[in-house]
Amino acid sequence: ETALVQSAGSGVGMAGVQIAKQVVGARVFTTAGTDEKVAKARELGADVAINYTTQDFLAEVLRLTEGRGVQVALDMVGGQVFARSQQALAEGGRLVSVGRSSGEAPEEDRALTERKGQRVVTGWALGSLRTPEYASQELARIVELVAQGTLKTIIDRVFPLREAAEAHRHLASRAQFGKVILRP
Repeated sequence: ETALVQSAGSGVGMAGVQIAKQVVGARVFTTAGTDEKVAKARELGADVAINYTTQDFLAEVLRLTEGRGVQVALDMVGGQVFARSQQALAEGGRLVSVGRSSGEAPEEDRALTERKGQRVVTGWALGSLRTPEYASQELARIVELVAQGTLKTIIDRVFPLREAAEAHRHLASRAQFGKVILRP
């Protein structure tokens, strides 16, 4: 399969890139906002990492898939990034939206969904789509993959709790690649 994972520097994006590549074996396309983050995304396993500040990710994905698009897309941004992620889907493609860091809610293009036979899942309650038993099995598998070193957790910075405001400013600057942690 081919997969597009938005925001490689975010926690969900990093996990998405690694799972798509290491677990599923997909050809992985991802986006990031700086050349440094693009390089780090490649280190995580992305086959193609696109700096969205200097390149049009949709045009690049379509060019590199010879116009077919990707089979799976993971979006945490919402708004226009969500809309363009849907446009990047191949016939029968699947798009999962798990956030809206842009502040804009994702809006599915239903005509595109129907014409191309796409499946789109949006919302914050994706956990409700599976049983507790299945979720438990998934968590055990993730823990196993981390223990094996297949999935890596990257910590960008650790702030003391008293510097929570500074941690928020760091996140708002979008300079991080990985998780930002507050330590009591």
